[in-house]
Amino acid sequence: MAILLSLTANDKVNFLLYQYNYTQLYNRLRTLLTVNKEYQFFAIPDILTDTTNWTIDIQNIDRQFGTRGVKSYNDLSDEDKDEISDYIETIKEKITLKIKNDNTFEPIYSKLFLMPSEADIKIIKTEDGIIPVLTQWGCKSNETTSSIDPLAVVINRPRTNSAKVIIHISYTDGSMAADRFFYIDYLDKPLRTKTNKDGLFIYGRLRIDSEFQVYDLVTDKKAYTHNFKVMQSGDYIANVIFPLLVSGIVKVVNQKDTPLADREIIIEIEGEEPQTSKTDKTGKINLDSLEVGKKIKIIEKANSENTETYTIVKEQNIFKLTIICPIPTSCTIIVQDEETGENQKDYLVLVEYEGTKKEYSTGELAIIQIADLVVGNDIRISDKNKIDNYQIHKLKEQENDYILKIVIPKPRFFKIQVIEHRYLIPFIWGRKKSLENIIVDFINNKGEKLTRTTDKDGYCASLPEDEFDNNQKVKALVHLVKTDRKGRKKEKIITRTFILKKEN
Repeated sequence: MAILLSLTANDKVNFLLYQYNYTQLYNRLRTLLTVNKEYQFFAIPDILTDTTNWTIDIQNIDRQFGTRGVKSYNDLSDEDKDEISDYIETIKEKITLKIKNDNTFEPIYSKLFLMPSEADIKIIKTEDGIIPVLTQWGCKSNETTSSIDPLAVVINRPRTNSAKVIIHISYTDGSMAADRFFYIDYLDKPLRTKTNKDGLFIYGRLRIDSEFQVYDLVTDKKAYTHNFKVMQSGDYIANVIFPLLVSGIVKVVNQKDTPLADREIIIEIEGEEPQTSKTDKTGKINLDSLEVGKKIKIIEKANSENTETYTIVKEQNIFKLTIICPIPTSCTIIVQDEETGENQKDYLVLVEYEGTKKEYSTGELAIIQIADLVVGNDIRISDKNKIDNYQIHKLKEQENDYILKIVIPKPRFFKIQVIEHRYLIPFIWGRKKSLENIIVDFINNKGEKLTRTTDKDGYCASLPEDEFDNNQKVKALVHLVKTDRKGRKKEKIITRTFILKKEN
């Protein structure tokens, strides 16, 4: 229900904001000042032909206060005037901050608070206490030439029972805390606000001997608390020093600067309890509320030898921890004949790695492939048949392809000529004749038989030395085919024994 606060004869005042519709201005104020209902500081204007009604729409008004619940500022006791002056000073500053950059009010907000006299400040009483309301705002009396600003007179009223509280916040490094959010607790009513560009916040007037608290919230708990008691009138400066808090990043990488995800890291900040966090998929941990100047230690939980210590600074707090990690790799081994370059199948190689020896075979594919190796470790490869033929390599991340050259003993062969040497007459030899295409069986001392056929020069070649012991008897069975006088062919085996000597 609207209550009439005052009625203005339009011919008695100048409407300083005549180029605007006052009702629309009020509606704009209501929009900008909705959050804390600061728009109630302005009466609702209803400009008629000859008069303007100034009303208020507030519930639970005490009708026993003044005339039907309304008093003029001039009718208040000195104590109540002090309280109202404190209130007006505070609310005017809050409203000004909210509207001075608005397109509508930026050119006119200084005239918005003008009124003909102090009597145009009307006081109502509700459950929350006595509240001032401006009537005839944006107006000036046309019956006087006075340049006095009545609202300024009220605000500047000498008061000994209160002080204007100004909170000045700076950081531990001496810099001002510009545009910094913080909290004020007065009469158990927390208020979140922030400083201006100069690190100041004008809180308003508080009674002498009243107490208030300035603090911050860190992880939803009070921190850096400062307690004050207003001790003198005038301007009371509450100097607050907060630590300069910044953010930072823990960056965990391996020796190749590759991020390491899901690594448990212990973070020790000077004066605080150690915290353990895991790196994200990019190898990082984001940190907030770091106090500039403090030491921070970054430790790998799995291996405390991996640790770094930094000092927190104003900017670029990147705390890097490098962890030397095993980098997996593999290798391939090929065995080649040094003379022919031919890859050797089914050849045995001895590999020594991390103190363990293991035997590998090149197999049917003539290659050995070994996985689960670590970059930077040594690997020793040796010929199983000749251990002094070895290689030592330091494993790399790629291209661990090794060739083990071996000397394969080449088989040596005998070449035995079969000749026919006939007697012409007893004790007189005829000419010698090489026997071509004759089958000969050679039997070594083990009883093993090797069969060869003579070539055109009568030689049996490709008799491997390894099949015969040195200086041992060898039996040769020569298969001769003879033709008798009737032209019939008949095989005749001639046996000969001889000593086979190997050349050195």
